[in-house]
Amino acid sequence: MSPNRALIILGVSIGITSALHISGVFTNCWINYGKNCTGIVPFDSSGPAWLVASSWMLSSVGVMVIIMATYIVLVMEVLKRGYHITIRKLLSVIDSLSLLNVLLIYISIIVIQSNLDTYTNGKVSTNRV
Repeated sequence: MSPNRALIILGVSIGITSALHISGVFTNCWINYGKNCTGIVPFDSSGPAWLVASSWMLSSVGVMVIIMATYIVLVMEVLKRGYHITIRKLLSVIDSLSLLNVLLIYISIIVIQSNLDTYTNGKVSTNRV
């Protein structure tokens, strides 16, 4: 596998991941109850606190944009200097941001899942089991 092919595969995987991530976050029906549904988009601050807290997933879209911009800078550096040792820093930035992105998504899903049983008929249930 040549280094150019590896860089192209990295770009394609970042692009596919970005498209799937953005379409997943901006889906407006995360929680279905009957014929109604709700999600984190459109953002409603009057919703349950745990659903508002799960809006960390919106922050992960911003992180994904930074990852794409860093990849563009990486490609420009490779085209200008070749595979110089300085691109390790950019690869480390992409690596760290990818980990942050996964953590933001994971935390949001945990917050949604752990509070989903208190959410019935579009209202927060006062009955705790």
